[in-house]
Amino acid sequence: MANEIQASFSLRVANGSFIDRFDPPPAIITQAALGRGGYVQTIGITEEVVNFGDIVTNGWCVLMNLDTTHYVTYGPEDGGAMVTFGKLEPGEYAWFRVAPSVVIRALADYAPVQLDVRIFND
Repeated sequence: MANEIQASFSLRVANGSFIDRFDPPPAIITQAALGRGGYVQTIGITEEVVNFGDIVTNGWCVLMNLDTTHYVTYGPEDGGAMVTFGKLEPGEYAWFRVAPSVVIRALADYAPVQLDVRIFND
């Protein structure tokens, strides 16, 4: 099979006289192994591993901060600690491909947050 995953993204910015727009075509992705991991994970104020579940090979990942007040930072693990790569404010999400051997860690700012984690087999 081919083209099992389709994802769309568009971006529009209008801030005073600054206007920008980005509308790439949908990403069409072939998934080699059936499956999805993740769930809504409580991320605390101590760094922790983002649980991908029973994924055979890391693929596309979506993280969404479900909290209405606090942000969460995330990034790859290096030597047992997080290398901060991203930050999700309340309601924000990130979509990215995770390399096969990478472990993602996350950390809430001042109170635990609910992080919707979805990762698809590559």
